[in-house]
Amino acid sequence: MQVTPAKSDTQSDSLQWSALLRQLHTTVSAHKWLALVLLCGIVVTGMSLTFLTAPVYQSSIKVLVSRERVDPRISAGSVSGDLPRPEIAEEEFNSELEIIRSREVIEAVVKELKLAQEAEPAPSRLDRVRKLYRKWLRIPETSPLERTIREVTERLDAVSIRKSRIILVTYQDTNPEQAALVLNTLYQKYAEHHLKLHGNEEAAGVFEREAATFREKLEAATEAVKRFDGNNGIVDAAAQKDILLRQYYEAQNQANAAQTERVELTQRLDALQQQLAAQPEKLETGTITRYTLALDKMKEELLALELQRTQLLQKYQPGARYIREIEQRIAQAREAVKREEANPPQERSFALNDIHRRLQNDVLSTQANLAAVQERQQRLSTLVAQYRARVLDVDRWAFEKAELERLRSINEEAWLLYQKKAQEAGITKALNQHKVVNVSLAESAHAATRPISPKPLVNLGVLVVMGLVVALAGTILAERLSPRLRSEAQIRHRYKSRVLARLPDVARS
Repeated sequence: MQVTPAKSDTQSDSLQWSALLRQLHTTVSAHKWLALVLLCGIVVTGMSLTFLTAPVYQSSIKVLVSRERVDPRISAGSVSGDLPRPEIAEEEFNSELEIIRSREVIEAVVKELKLAQEAEPAPSRLDRVRKLYRKWLRIPETSPLERTIREVTERLDAVSIRKSRIILVTYQDTNPEQAALVLNTLYQKYAEHHLKLHGNEEAAGVFEREAATFREKLEAATEAVKRFDGNNGIVDAAAQKDILLRQYYEAQNQANAAQTERVELTQRLDALQQQLAAQPEKLETGTITRYTLALDKMKEELLALELQRTQLLQKYQPGARYIREIEQRIAQAREAVKREEANPPQERSFALNDIHRRLQNDVLSTQANLAAVQERQQRLSTLVAQYRARVLDVDRWAFEKAELERLRSINEEAWLLYQKKAQEAGITKALNQHKVVNVSLAESAHAATRPISPKPLVNLGVLVVMGLVVALAGTILAERLSPRLRSEAQIRHRYKSRVLARLPDVARS
């Protein structure tokens, strides 16, 4: 039967694990007293420290964040402030948590219970050494109050319970009565600090004085508006501005039309001048070409020169001086013949151009129209500038009046705001006098009966597991440092030789 490779690998792994477990068992059995000493030492030491450690107790209080107090939010308008939101936002919860953990509250608790005096022990030798060390390094000495505040802050914890309006505040201390007392005092100082944050005794007086000041400013602004209307004679700036704007736009449209007409006339004048420049003043009516005898003589001379050149070529080389001179004369004669043939003598007759005369009349007419349009455009532009200046004057008067009205409105709004803020401050003062806050104590702190640490059973389990691990590591290390040969395989592996015979155990024999 043939074995598959996967099954062979599985059997090989199981054999390796079996060999490893046997080797560990052999190693632990050989050093069992060492393993037992390590296990017992760790367990006994850990449990001794557990029982010698002072127990820590935890107390807690529950603070309910409610809507019993709604500080008024009065605006300057006719509508009063917004209604309170039915739910409490997350930022409000976070604010309350920060207030509970604030230094002012914790410092008030420490001073109230005199925890700094209780926590200050008698100076020992170690404390003196630390003091000298700090003095040598120039480290500022921490006061007992600061150390106590830091310790209380580290032991204090405040969290919000999910899907509720409850804040859970816990405190840990070795004295259960002390832990409960710290939490109860913490809530008292927290409520007092909460009232201090929401109240201001001098706010009502400040708001009343500011309301009186803005009342005087409002009356002065009203008188300034009346004087401005009387001095400038403006009844309705908006209506006057509308009339001026209509007149201004009409004049502007006429000026724009004149501008457009001027541009068109200018373009027409340019086109007419271009056409006039393209048309001649006179037109040629006829041409008579005359025949000249000089052209025949020039041709005869050219023929004689060519004949002479032919005769010279029979006597001289083509590059000789005589040949070059005769060729130059032939070229000049040919050029003269061509010139005479291109410009024969002619007799021409001319007449006046009617198109040129008509275009000239159109140019003169267009120039006259353009001058009239330019004069009309200039007159309309002057009228538009006058209307624009008058509109700007009305705008300036309207702006000055609007500025006075705005100043009056600002003073009126400020007067109404401070008057209503004075009422708000009075309401807040009444709430503070009756100690109405948005937090209440849902559950007070009580002395705990069972400590939260140390936990002997949990520590025992952890120490046993730790002791087993240390014992196993110790036996493996001892085996590495002083190995013993217990089987034929170890002998073959170490000495690279074969076992020939076995000797019986002397002690057993």
